Amino acid sequence: MPHSQAPTSADAPQPLTPAELLQLPVAWRLSTGTEHEYRVACDIRQVNLLLSAIDKPPTQPDDNALRLSNSDLVELAIQTWRLEKRVQSMDPTVDARAFKQFTDSVRRFTKLLERFSTAYEDVTNKPFTSGWQEVEVVNWDEPDATPAPVAAGPWVKQTISPIVRRQGIVIKTGQVICVDMPDL
Repeated sequence: MPHSQAPTSADAPQPLTPAELLQLPVAWRLSTGTEHEYRVACDIRQVNLLLSAIDKPPTQPDDNALRLSNSDLVELAIQTWRLEKRVQSMDPTVDARAFKQFTDSVRRFTKLLERFSTAYEDVTNKPFTSGWQEVEVVNWDEPDATPAPVAAGPWVKQTISPIVRRQGIVIKTGQVICVDMPDL
């Protein structure tokens, strides 16, 4: 017999046994009390309110649920790198305020990338090794008057787009222009 009390009428709600109370979802569990308190707590409006709360999606997304795709992170990283390159080419004495504002923006965007474990690398002036999988060589330039930053061998003269990594794994290969130094 599920209920310890005898039924008074077919329409009257019967109190739940402790075992039945434990089977209810936590939000539906009611405090124990007198039968009058129980009936007030079981008011149909409250039950409908609980049901409607279950059916509604959360009004505000969880901060941890916000995600960016790899393509979004690649775009953010490349645009941050471009902004950084432009700031580096500015003369801070001409417009110190604008220089400070843009530098601050680069810093904030870089911190945002760090929150998503994403980083970019500009490989300009670094030695180029045949078989380097993280870069795509889009052009080979002839040596010119530009001083070579490496003692011997090919090197990256210009980065067209940086290498982008997420959690240390390449999600976008860089594009570079290299120079092959002749053997002397």
